[in-house]
Amino acid sequence: MDDITMIPREGAAVPTERWSVLSSDGREMTGAVLTTRQTRFADGWVDSLMLGGVGTDPEYRRRGHVRSIIERAFSQAKARGWEVSILHPFSFSYYRKFGYERVADHLVLDFPLRALDFLPRCDAVEPVRDESAARAAMDMMNAFSRGRGLMPRRVET
Repeated sequence: MDDITMIPREGAAVPTERWSVLSSDGREMTGAVLTTRQTRFADGWVDSLMLGGVGTDPEYRRRGHVRSIIERAFSQAKARGWEVSILHPFSFSYYRKFGYERVADHLVLDFPLRALDFLPRCDAVEPVRDESAARAAMDMMNAFSRGRGLMPRRVET
């Protein structure tokens, strides 16, 4: 198994790490971001591994580095409390060999921005700075997730 460097990302609202397979000279050949999130599942919350940003530089592909990262993550799942693992893959067939399956479809629309010209413009939008309003927005999102599977819990940032 490849030696994998795990670097925690400080200051993240949820536990996040960058996992990398490095070359002998310290260059990242393959990397992925692993985040632990509570995710809505069957009327409750479970800790889940959110796997993203998986990539290998072209000259290092087909060497099993992605497999090494995924196998290491899966081997740590029980100890880290990960009940499920979720990723948004570039290719369902590629990640199927690691045990991932499509659980939802999404639709991507491409259209010119001018098609929205009939909507009034609102340039007075400001970030929520009031703590109680931010809490209310997170609570609303978490309530929206009821009855929907695999939606991450909103947390304070």
